[in-house]
Amino acid sequence: MLKKVFLRAFCGVLLLAIPVLSLAQSELIFPEPTGFVNDFANFLKPETKAALEVSLKKLEQEKGHEIVIVITPNLQGTTIEDLAMRWFEAWGIGKKNADNGILMLVVPLERLMRIEVGYGLEGAVPDSLAGQVMDNLIIPAIQAGEPDTGVIAGVDALIKLAAGESVDIGSARQAAEGVNLALILMLFIIGASLYNRIAAVPSLQNKLRNPLIRGIFVTILSSFGSFVAVFSSPFSFLFWFLIFEATFGLGFFFLLAKAGAIAFLSGRGIFSGRGHGGGGFGGFGGGRSGGGGASRGW
Repeated sequence: MLKKVFLRAFCGVLLLAIPVLSLAQSELIFPEPTGFVNDFANFLKPETKAALEVSLKKLEQEKGHEIVIVITPNLQGTTIEDLAMRWFEAWGIGKKNADNGILMLVVPLERLMRIEVGYGLEGAVPDSLAGQVMDNLIIPAIQAGEPDTGVIAGVDALIKLAAGESVDIGSARQAAEGVNLALILMLFIIGASLYNRIAAVPSLQNKLRNPLIRGIFVTILSSFGSFVAVFSSPFSFLFWFLIFEATFGLGFFFLLAKAGAIAFLSGRGIFSGRGHGGGGFGGFGGGRSGGGGASRGW
């Protein structure tokens, strides 16, 4: 009886939510595009917008790709990801069937931006590169009070990437990753040395022959090292979390380090081998978003 009441209540809430969600979807406003640069928040200088318009129009004429800038005052009650994807679809950025469009959406009052990439350009501008364009070129300039410089540099990088040219946008991040790799190697060496020293203790040797005890020991040791790295490193928390995941997986492997288990895993077991239409001013060709891209705040 209680189960039926709960189910009916859930269905009632769902039925009430459907029109509310539909209303929210219909309330988003997408003004008619005025060109490739659409600054509805007066974020950029007039001369900057004019120069960007010339560059983006040239790209469309020579390569067929459509990169559109939209600067809007607010998120209209939704997320930056949802607004970008739906704006992309509403305007049909990119050519139909080629889906070779990119939308740079900036919301200054929310201190958020996103680069949304169409299906046809996801190979040239993957999520990682879209993120690097914002991290290394656009956002630092905005934070320094020079938004025009940042947007120009970001758009220039996107134009080159879309055209298949190489762009040096990750030098700062690549240097940090190089240091990270050195730290990983150092931690690995220290961890291996510590493990060997502990394993050499006579009173522990018999216990460590047991796969379960050995696996628990390695997992604790590696997890501790990863957490130390997380809280002592100035670099990305996510980066070190991935290290933790990898070391935890190593410990799990040791837990299964019996001859039969390894044979099962490596042989015959679980690890075996067996849019919408185009925009109003006429420059957009009805492309669709690929759902790819990256979002950032500052």
